[in-house]
Amino acid sequence: MAIALLTDFTAMMNAIEAWLKASTGIETVIDKNQDAERPAKPYAAIKINTRGVRFGFDDVVENHNTVSNVIERNVVGPRKMTLQVEIYTEQKTVANQSEAGDLLEIGLMSLEQTFFVELFNSANFSVLDHTAINNLDEQLGERWERRAQTDLILLYTGETFNDGTDGSGNWIETAEAPSESNTNLNITE
Repeated sequence: MAIALLTDFTAMMNAIEAWLKASTGIETVIDKNQDAERPAKPYAAIKINTRGVRFGFDDVVENHNTVSNVIERNVVGPRKMTLQVEIYTEQKTVANQSEAGDLLEIGLMSLEQTFFVELFNSANFSVLDHTAINNLDEQLGERWERRAQTDLILLYTGETFNDGTDGSGNWIETAEAPSESNTNLNITE
């Protein structure tokens, strides 16, 4: 091993899934990139659009591993991620039934509730912002499929560990200082 990504994206996606289920009542949340049949509506789909966007300064901690005689580096820093969230429902058939846009708005309005903030914090991220809800309704045959989409902007701590075995962590054992004997010293008067 040389460099390993230590950020737990699975925990982050699990927290987003739990938020969507609890706030909207939707029971099925899928990965938008999955290679499978679409589930029955209503359902939500999530997809990471961007990640690893540096948002501040990294902290680099270097330690000398005396056993393997290499420098190990741990790099930790703030990062941003854009996560696409879509909700799919059937067209409402009764007046008080919620459609995709309604459910997504309910979910977005719940983001600041203490329960969800703590859920996100336990997965080591926070929701910085979100875009406006986009109505992406589409006619499928005789019926309309209700679709709504937003992007969540998440802040998280990115972390990598380099064990130094790739050669980048070599420890300098000796150094040659400039002197007259090694002709690396030029003295001018």
